[in-house]
Amino acid sequence: METSRGRLLPSWLPGVGVGAMVGALAAVAFPSWRRAANATPPPSHADVALEAHPTGPPVVGDMAQAAAANRAAYHSRLDAHAHEPLDPDWAKTAEGTIREKLDHMAREARARLVSFDCRSRSCVATLEFASYNEAFRGLTAVVGSVACRSESTLDDPPDASIPFQVTILYDCKGVSL
Repeated sequence: METSRGRLLPSWLPGVGVGAMVGALAAVAFPSWRRAANATPPPSHADVALEAHPTGPPVVGDMAQAAAANRAAYHSRLDAHAHEPLDPDWAKTAEGTIREKLDHMAREARARLVSFDCRSRSCVATLEFASYNEAFRGLTAVVGSVACRSESTLDDPPDASIPFQVTILYDCKGVSL
């Protein structure tokens, strides 16, 4: 790290071009880093100032904590889906529309649709892949195949070679199916 006007700058940061993007991404991806309090936004992308984490750069523990918090929030949203009231008309329409797309994309991703449940604004699908690696490769296409906001997690498997199930939450609030 080198200093510039009392602020820390990463030594690998280029002087022009992507510097501002890197700074913005670092501020978002590593909330324990932040812009220096006395820094004003630079007129160009040439000067990005970051204040170092009080104990140094972010560590794996920080990322593990963030991942655990994201998983907990995801499981909370799955629980909210399970307790969501059932709107039979919406659920039937959503199931027909989304399931057709999921069946097609699951076959393309070499996965099998194990379960599917729609309520009044969200749906949950569980897919089974031949292995964790197959899930890792195929999940993006399956998740993105539906117009609804979608999310899933890929937790580390106990054995990457055995069949692996993934649960996808589709939040369709405000989406016309």
